[in-house]
Amino acid sequence: MTNKSLCLEKDLKENSFDLKKHNSLHQSSDGFLGNKCFDCIHADHAHHRSLHVKQSNGYVYNEAPLTEPAEYDSDGSSDTSFVTSSSVTSPLDTSSLHKSPLDTPSEISENEKSIKTRKTYLWKDVICLSLALTCLFGAFGGLQSLQSTVNCFEGLGFASLAALYASTLVSGLFLPPFVIGWLGNKITLVLGMLCFVIYTIANFYPNWYTLISASVIVGIGSANLWTAQPNYMANIGRSLAEVTGIPLHVVINKVNSAFYGIFNIHIIQGYALSSIVYGGIKEVSTNQTSYAPERYTCGANDCQQTDGNVTSYCNPPSEKLTYILLGTYAVFCIVAVAIVIFFVEDREISDTRAVKLQAHKKLTETFRLWTNYRMILLIPISLYMGFKTAIFQGDFPKSYISCAVGIDMMGYIFICNGSVSSVVQFVLSRNGKRLGRVKPMIVSFFLYLTCAVVLLKWEPDESTLTIIVLFIVSALWGAATSITKLEITNIFAMVFQKKKEAAFANFAMWRSCGSCIGFLFSLYSCVYVKLYMQIALLVFSWTLYFCLEYIHRKERKGKLAIKSEKCKKDNLCQKPVNKACPSVNKMAFAW
Repeated sequence: MTNKSLCLEKDLKENSFDLKKHNSLHQSSDGFLGNKCFDCIHADHAHHRSLHVKQSNGYVYNEAPLTEPAEYDSDGSSDTSFVTSSSVTSPLDTSSLHKSPLDTPSEISENEKSIKTRKTYLWKDVICLSLALTCLFGAFGGLQSLQSTVNCFEGLGFASLAALYASTLVSGLFLPPFVIGWLGNKITLVLGMLCFVIYTIANFYPNWYTLISASVIVGIGSANLWTAQPNYMANIGRSLAEVTGIPLHVVINKVNSAFYGIFNIHIIQGYALSSIVYGGIKEVSTNQTSYAPERYTCGANDCQQTDGNVTSYCNPPSEKLTYILLGTYAVFCIVAVAIVIFFVEDREISDTRAVKLQAHKKLTETFRLWTNYRMILLIPISLYMGFKTAIFQGDFPKSYISCAVGIDMMGYIFICNGSVSSVVQFVLSRNGKRLGRVKPMIVSFFLYLTCAVVLLKWEPDESTLTIIVLFIVSALWGAATSITKLEITNIFAMVFQKKKEAAFANFAMWRSCGSCIGFLFSLYSCVYVKLYMQIALLVFSWTLYFCLEYIHRKERKGKLAIKSEKCKKDNLCQKPVNKACPSVNKMAFAW
């Protein structure tokens, strides 16, 4: 008989599987059960929890089917407090397991088929929603980058983008919890996507009334959509965890990885379509009466029209090509809505009434963080993330790409940006522990600084060298954005572990505020003014970020020192080795 079997038999005789004693041992301060082998039972139970009958060293554990998903600890282990004394029978020969009426091959086969069917339907929803949002944001991303060029007269494109981000900022603070609590995730997703359809159609008749109104509408829809999407994916993750028995955090990571793996395709889809439609045809619009192409100034000296001096580039493509592109984008948006309506199931697990009740609490926590010195140190870098987006989505395509090499090259240059961003994000995700946060953030600082200085001092022309420089700047910008986005997300999660939702709500709010400010400045200032502002904000925000990293590390070392002293004082650092229970040894070394 093995050591584990002897240990288990001894525990059966001494304790008779007293549930209270088991729980008290399982929840002991040192997390170690000594010579008892309850952890062995715990490990076997967690591994085979999806079966009604389980074997461990000749003992059979019978349990009722789980009606609720198991709760998992931070280390992924499940809670076994529902095991009762009646769950253990006398020792049996292993051959008797096949004679149990609960373990017949037909029932196991039916159970496996049912599990596979549920998993298939759940993953179908993940893929369908991912494809729908890929179609939607492929069209929207391409249209957004064209606003400053296609609707350049009187700064209409910049004004519409400023209205969009301002609407996202305000509505994102107040509306999503109430809308989702009232309508549910699926209906919120559909209505949010319909807002994008309205915005695309409004671009067929661009003026200050239609385009600004549509921008406000799509801002509201975007705020609700990007709140409902993670909620929906979390619900799918809970269902998959219940079906498979895999820890919830592992399943949610798989679901999110699958979503973003598909969603990143929108970077290629939307921008490539704009380059294909325009196809290198450079036509001057017949609506141009007050602009002379020979007087345009590309690059940092591109300014808005003031006092009769025309220095702002405005040479939109032909309306015919623009209508073809808009029609294609509208079709993509409509297809996205249809996919969600007909192929995505409505999966509501959370109590909508509870969501409504928590809305006020979350909003209060969001504003309370403004008095937290950690959030104060992170506000500038959040603003910078939005401000640089305004430059890259507004001034870069208008004053550098379209002005120098033509609107037909815009899509390819933006594809380069998105591709490099995805590659860098993948590399960082694999080497994050080795690199840490500070080193990548130093790299991103110099990448942003290099791009800003090049755009500030370099004047583009129609040469081949200009195209090469534009591709390099786009690639460096994409790498810096990917690094910063990932590390900022990590620092928010680390610093505000107990208030993550409120912290990320603040990050989204200040980022939208930075974008709104950046697009508004484009209406009244030259490009070089915004570039100088970007450099100043870059230096200021990164300085505060490194200060926060220093403070966070110092506090963390202090906490570890306190825990170490307490550990030595309580004699908890030395853990006995249990040769009969390898899983316990792993827990001891991990501790």
